[in-house]
Amino acid sequence: MKIWIDILTPKQAMFFKPLIEKLEDKNNDLFISSRAFHETIATIKLLKINANIFGEYGQTSLESKLINSYDRLRLLTPNIVNFKPDIALSFSSPDCARISFGLNTPHICVSDSPHAFHTSKLTIPLSDLLLTPWVIPYNAWTKHGINKNKIIKYHALDPIVWIKNLPSTIKPKFFDLNRKNSTILIRLPETSASYLHEYNSKTLNQVIERIIDLNYNVILLCRYDSQFTYYKNKFKDRIIIPQKFLLSKDLFSVTDLFIGLGGTMTAEAVLLGIPTISSYPGNATYVENYLIKKNFISRLHDPTKILLKINTIFDNKLYKDKFQLQVKNFVNKMEDPVDKIIYNLENFYNTSKTTKH
Repeated sequence: MKIWIDILTPKQAMFFKPLIEKLEDKNNDLFISSRAFHETIATIKLLKINANIFGEYGQTSLESKLINSYDRLRLLTPNIVNFKPDIALSFSSPDCARISFGLNTPHICVSDSPHAFHTSKLTIPLSDLLLTPWVIPYNAWTKHGINKNKIIKYHALDPIVWIKNLPSTIKPKFFDLNRKNSTILIRLPETSASYLHEYNSKTLNQVIERIIDLNYNVILLCRYDSQFTYYKNKFKDRIIIPQKFLLSKDLFSVTDLFIGLGGTMTAEAVLLGIPTISSYPGNATYVENYLIKKNFISRLHDPTKILLKINTIFDNKLYKDKFQLQVKNFVNKMEDPVDKIIYNLENFYNTSKTTKH
């Protein structure tokens, strides 16, 4: 098969890396594309993915997103025409779906984010297959314009792919951590995403101040240069803000508790057995709601309640051991989505060939 894979984010790079390796082992011909965004490029380089870069991420406004998408379509199209893929695969990439539709190439979509309304509207109706975690109901997708019979579910949450398949790259020993104190990792939100317009940093700042006062180590993981500059100026050397890009697995190796203001790393922390608090500023996603019902995460926004939960976790010496045992049993029941995706790629391709003949 000739397969075009479009990678837009660090998560997608980690998710597709094991799949790329297995597809190459099966002698498939791959064309990997991506776009210029510092975290994505850093992840691609770290994982040694041979990707071609076209265009960039429009962060600042709806207009910039539209213009950047137009430019990317213009740059990508002749390359895809020359490659002539049998199938296109993306994690809900509007550019990939649009070009595939225009060139009459089947587009297979993987996504766990029906809440990403704009990208879903631009990709799901144009997809010949959609692969998604089992915790997301069919109607969350069919409302975006895809038939239920085109949806295939895998019994896993997405981070399980890189947890099971990707080795750690380095140990972040250069962090100046007081090993006698517990370490809290905080991931800032995706403030430039179309589905997350409003974010008030005041609450988070209060939480960080109070965590520092309690002598916990704080590692703050920024997404954008503007976030890095703001928090570096505000907290100086009282917290650690990594300048060098690290895979999340490496960061979690020194983490005792995680506070997530996004989605993917929150689920990943849980699957790694790390006590987790979600302060995601948007509506809870299907994955997050599932983890809440399993009592694997607490969704909290009030600084006082967040600090109370942190103290409850650290004061209970048996909390982490009990939590890790529960998570281990949960993880052991999951399948590897990579195998299911490859099976369905091959099945779709073979069925299409038979139908054409």
